[in-house]
Amino acid sequence: MTKPNIPPNHVLQQATYTSEYLHQALDAGYAEAERAWLDLLQRHRHLYFDVTAPLTQYSDQDKRPRYYTVKQLQAAAATIEASTASVMRMQQQLLIDWHNGATCFQAIWRGYSARKHTKALLWARRIKKTERLFVIVQGIRRLARERRHRWVLKACRHIKALVVRAHACAGRIQRLIRLYLFKCHRWHAAIRLQRWYIHRIRFKTTTLALTRLHGFLKRQRRNALLEQYAQAALAARRREREQRQAIYISMKPDHVIVHRLVAARKEKLAESLLPWRQPVKRSSRSRSQAVLPLPLATNRMMSQAFSSKSLPHLAAKHN
Repeated sequence: MTKPNIPPNHVLQQATYTSEYLHQALDAGYAEAERAWLDLLQRHRHLYFDVTAPLTQYSDQDKRPRYYTVKQLQAAAATIEASTASVMRMQQQLLIDWHNGATCFQAIWRGYSARKHTKALLWARRIKKTERLFVIVQGIRRLARERRHRWVLKACRHIKALVVRAHACAGRIQRLIRLYLFKCHRWHAAIRLQRWYIHRIRFKTTTLALTRLHGFLKRQRRNALLEQYAQAALAARRREREQRQAIYISMKPDHVIVHRLVAARKEKLAESLLPWRQPVKRSSRSRSQAVLPLPLATNRMMSQAFSSKSLPHLAAKHN
């Protein structure tokens, strides 16, 4: 008989069932198997095997002698041996499965126990760390409370010194105020202050009025000067324009006549075509102030006129 391939226990590193249990106790195993087989047949009478006699021969009430033929005995022996071998194989497989299941359960249980123990240790370490941190925080808070208490005592002493100094200063100020009020009453300070205030207000009002008057006069003088400068500029511009027009008229009188005729014709046409336009002022003052719509002399014409005027003067001067 070959040795079965039983996996060793991974914890103990040895086979769970020894060779003495599997090989040296075969007779006891066969006897136990036969006894179990007979008990099975006695309990379950509905089972029937055609190679054996009827089940009534195993009855306790049947007292008849039991005779078996050689063929029946051999068949029964073969059947019993085969059933016993199958039962032992099943038992061995059951033991192997139980061994595997027990090994897996043991590994799972040991892993669970190890994880539980590790988690308990971690929680204990965390609790211990939390307690240590709590103690540290309590110490820090106690130090902070003591430090704050020292600060408060120092502040109280400082405030007490300030109060004492303020009380002394208040007494000194009170004496000075009493002396000041006595001297003010003696020197009639209220009347003097009132007079000084009235004088100051009057002086300020007068100064402000003079400043405003001075600014007004300066602006008036500036405006008058600006008007004079503007009138002078307009007069110079008018003289230059009239001079240019006079030079143009003296040098090209026929052009001026044609220009005036064309301008008069344009004005008549405009009056006839646009009767609703703004009326033109025809007063003497507006005519005197209006710019004459005559052509102006160019710079070349001006230079020619000035040169013609200066030639006789230069000739007389040389003569």
